[in-house]
Amino acid sequence: MFALHPAEPARNLRNNVRAAIADVRGIDKLEESNEWSPHVSIAYSNSTGSGTPYKNALDSVTVEPAVLVVESVDMIVLNRDNKMYEWETFASVPLTG
Repeated sequence: MFALHPAEPARNLRNNVRAAIADVRGIDKLEESNEWSPHVSIAYSNSTGSGTPYKNALDSVTVEPAVLVVESVDMIVLNRDNKMYEWETFASVPLTG
């Protein structure tokens, strides 16, 4: 995964979305997890093995920082029934006009 820098805009967006969900559900706040870290996922593995070849490949690339633009927020139905992340979009809210 690639960490976001600065991370605060992503944290603020997540906090606002979670507050809106809690408001719609009529509760004070959603259950919180301290494990969330703003990031962009680049790969997942569903088995054991060495990550060294992948780390070495990424370490060999030099790239300029990129700008992440979030145009919408999707509510998804997420599962890992088939040993991989799978989701369906339940609702989408555009953030740009």
